[in-house]
Amino acid sequence: MSRIAALIAAIAPLGALAQQPGAAPAAGGSSWETTPPPQSASPTPPPQQAPAPAPAAPAYPPPQAMPAPAYPPAAYPPPVFPAARPQRRGAWYIGFGLGSGAGNIDGAGTSTSLSNWVGGGATTLSLNFRVGATLTPNLLLGFDGGALATQNSSNSVQLNYYDVGMMFFPVEKGFFLRAAAGLSAAVLDGGIYVTGKGTVRGGNVLAGLGYAFWLGETFNLTLNLDYQAHFFGSNTIDLKSAGGVSGWVGFDWY
Repeated sequence: MSRIAALIAAIAPLGALAQQPGAAPAAGGSSWETTPPPQSASPTPPPQQAPAPAPAAPAYPPPQAMPAPAYPPAAYPPPVFPAARPQRRGAWYIGFGLGSGAGNIDGAGTSTSLSNWVGGGATTLSLNFRVGATLTPNLLLGFDGGALATQNSSNSVQLNYYDVGMMFFPVEKGFFLRAAAGLSAAVLDGGIYVTGKGTVRGGNVLAGLGYAFWLGETFNLTLNLDYQAHFFGSNTIDLKSAGGVSGWVGFDWY
């Protein structure tokens, strides 16, 4: 029995070696073929990895309105217009006037109106001319002349005055007072009480008032109201005096 156990113990390692694949046969022994381990028909491909995600676009803040500039906007000065010249009278003045009026005459032994002296259908016209110097902003002095004429188709009487006159403006503009004195001439051409033509000379005084409207820089439009008193010396028709009231519009330049 001991011999059989020893024999089995010697054979057992050989059987185990024969079962290992690819084991070479023992030297001096018989050879045997070993069967390779079964292999797959095709190799299994390695698992594919999912593509890496694309990098996310950077997040920008939403657009905002531009902030107001820190400095104030440039301020442009307003346009400068030339200042209007002051309305002031110059060193001298000249003016003309035209209007109408009424008067009376004392002569040839009767006292009557200018219209009655001339006869029916008479009209009366007032004329004025003045020129002079501006003494102060309130006072003007110069020549002041004019006429109060009444006539119809056949007869006429004209009271002329040639005076030194002044105009006084209490507040420089607007309302004014007027005074004058000088020579007179009554020019007669027919009439109810006389025949023929003639001129009677004498003197006169004049007083008036008015209002001046400034139009432009050097022009005045004036409204005038005057009273004239004429006195005559001895003459052939005994013409003693005459007088008249006239209202007229004046045009004066300074």
